[in-house]
Amino acid sequence: MLHALLNWFYCLPFTQALFFLVIFSLFFLLFRQRLGKKGFWRPGVALFALFWLLFIVSATLFNRGISESRTDPALIPFLSYYSVLSGGNKEILRSNFMNVALFFPAGLLVSELLPQGWRRRKKLLFVSLLFALLSAGIEYSQFCFALGQAETDDVIHNTLGALIGALICCVKGKSANAGKDAPG
Repeated sequence: MLHALLNWFYCLPFTQALFFLVIFSLFFLLFRQRLGKKGFWRPGVALFALFWLLFIVSATLFNRGISESRTDPALIPFLSYYSVLSGGNKEILRSNFMNVALFFPAGLLVSELLPQGWRRRKKLLFVSLLFALLSAGIEYSQFCFALGQAETDDVIHNTLGALIGALICCVKGKSANAGKDAPG
């Protein structure tokens, strides 16, 4: 079922996929404003974050067939953009966006779980490093087990998605911690 959901989302036009991410963000911020002080909020977010992290691992490692031959990793940053600009398959751009979209909820949810006393910059740095390492681990596993091509661009886009999610999480409503979050 999750594989079917992922395929459905992946086949959406860019604007519809972006629309779903915006709606997800708005609902998250609305629910946080309404339920953020309730005792079940953080455990609920933690469960959803765990579910989403398992979904990422499942989608990137367990829903792929093993290749007969291992391909060399693409270690040059932004090689996908160079390929598209050189007349390559423009579907690569969709893949890049979907890598951002896949990690966006994870960054949003994990950022919400970080200590409230942390400054915004510390949260963003932590989320970026955490998901850069997770993504690099996934790419390394894909390479080791011949589950597709390991690409630096995937790590970049996954980390960017988590970072954007963390940035959205930093948005505070009028009544939610107004003036308590130190800038920077």
